[in-house]
Amino acid sequence: MKTVRYAIAILVVVISSLKSRAENTECRFAEWGHVTQDELRMTECAFEKKADAMLLLDLGEVHYRRASEDFTASGYFRINTAYYQRYKIFAQSGAHHTDKKILISTGSTQERLKNIYAVCYNLVNGEIKKSILQEADIHRTQLSDGTEQVSFAVPGVVAGSVVEIAYEREEFVTYHLPRWYFTQDIPSAKSSITVGYLDAMIYYVEQHLVGDTLEIHKEPFTSTIMIAPRGSYIQQALTGVRQTYTAYNVESYQDEPFINSSRNYRSWISFQLAMFQQPLPYDKNLVSSFDKLSEQLYTSERFVDGLEVHPIPRKEWMAMLNDNMSKEVLAKTIYEYIRANVTDNGNTGFAPQNSNTKVWKDRTGSQTEINMLLISELRASGIEAYPILVSSRYQGNVNQDYPILNNYEAVDALVMIDGKMR
Repeated sequence: MKTVRYAIAILVVVISSLKSRAENTECRFAEWGHVTQDELRMTECAFEKKADAMLLLDLGEVHYRRASEDFTASGYFRINTAYYQRYKIFAQSGAHHTDKKILISTGSTQERLKNIYAVCYNLVNGEIKKSILQEADIHRTQLSDGTEQVSFAVPGVVAGSVVEIAYEREEFVTYHLPRWYFTQDIPSAKSSITVGYLDAMIYYVEQHLVGDTLEIHKEPFTSTIMIAPRGSYIQQALTGVRQTYTAYNVESYQDEPFINSSRNYRSWISFQLAMFQQPLPYDKNLVSSFDKLSEQLYTSERFVDGLEVHPIPRKEWMAMLNDNMSKEVLAKTIYEYIRANVTDNGNTGFAPQNSNTKVWKDRTGSQTEINMLLISELRASGIEAYPILVSSRYQGNVNQDYPILNNYEAVDALVMIDGKMR
């Protein structure tokens, strides 16, 4: 009899464990678990009738976390972004939308994907049946140095299903909080992002809306981050405003070949740090104007190195150039020489990470690093050359009123010969 009792007790523990994972008391979203029979009986999206699936809810929350004893020491801030999605599947062709492949950076940014939960709900003989994502269904694959793919497929998804997915992402940020896209590849009945702005950190908020309007709600909050104001030893909690941006009945958008950036066709909102206020004891000059951006670039160690250090040996230089060359031929010769000897490693960003000397030694660098090397060698030959920030259609339209750093992906070389740009 005791053996039977123990078996029953163990079974109860297992069932309780599965139940807690399905109902997920750790999920920060109050919407979790409240799937209705009306949602399960839905047969189409009211505002996009041909859709094979839709998002009933697409929610996000961004908040700062204290990463160390000195919150502002490195200029990096750890944030936690929580995601919650509730899908309705109308046809079997839409089932793949609940399959997830999420990339995270496990290198210097030390990202983590945690608290992953998913449940599929089906209506069977008038009753709601659940299929629960298990830990064994979550796969983590190291793709390259510092990049990991977290993937999972929610079990039991068929035409008619409602699926809930929730997870959290921890990461370090500097200037930017994660951009939020209201537009997805399937329609969304409600898409909403909540940002826990700290009063001590002012953000420039950029909105790009395509036929949508945002409902904005604000409420004050007190964070768990304790800071001692300048000149004081007494720590105080940072306060802030929790601001929610919501769009309703957002139609889907499908990428098409040969278009410019899909960001120009989707509704989104982004956040860039503009300034600090008390009690943060922080004197860093932030980019809040194009003059500030130029000043910061031209005084940075790597940028100065890229303009002034000429690593190509003079012996190679003399074999490549001669005094009879016109400036135009001279510039083309230097360009072709660097192009033939240095390869693009595929890295992006307009801030060079390596010196000219290292780029030449390794014979590889990012687009920015190669162009900084080119500029330095052109200047050494007496040709006017300047770094210019460049974007592409994939970065979306450039904000001409405020320097949004995400708009720019690299540095190119601007060459002036006889007063004309080359």
